[in-house]
Amino acid sequence: MAATPIHLDPDPLAPYRISPGYVVNGMAYLSGHAAISESGELVGVGDFDAQAEATFQSLERTLQAAGSDLSKRRLLNCEVSGSPSPTRRTPSSK
Repeated sequence: MAATPIHLDPDPLAPYRISPGYVVNGMAYLSGHAAISESGELVGVGDFDAQAEATFQSLERTLQAAGSDLSKRRLLNCEVSGSPSPTRRTPSSK
């Protein structure tokens, strides 16, 4: 089973030695994402909606680099910092 790293260009996480994810047997496994721009700047400080939008843009960009997109998701694990509930799992609508 070969694991192929997902490469972003530019990669805002590279200075921290964090991989955006891997593709294994055609399935993309992504690391945590946050409201960080392609240049490594925080987006929407103090604005939850802007942060959520930037985070999903980051997810979409990483999925595209893996040869996929959000429409092909099977399971999305999402955790919101400071949330009283544990990680939530949202199955695909397909």
